[in-house]
Amino acid sequence: MPDIRVVVVGPKFEGNVGAIARCMANFGVEDLVLVNPCEIGETAMNRSKHGDYILRNARTVTSMEEAVEGCLLVVGTSGTVTKGDKNMPVSPWT
Repeated sequence: MPDIRVVVVGPKFEGNVGAIARCMANFGVEDLVLVNPCEIGETAMNRSKHGDYILRNARTVTSMEEAVEGCLLVVGTSGTVTKGDKNMPVSPWT
């Protein structure tokens, strides 16, 4: 498995962070970095199931620059739709 780092920026719900850790464990990815996260507690641990070790080992940082330090390639996605004159076109990869 190549070195893969998952960076989550500003998660609002700890359960989502737990679900991400669970998914990472399913695919053998262990490097999780959280940028300015919400409180990570019991809900996240419960949601992570067998990926709880990923949550315990996750790093917390305060900037995206710090989160991707040392990475050779950075790929980003967002579930946020923007409005206004700076709206960037988004098209799926299929």
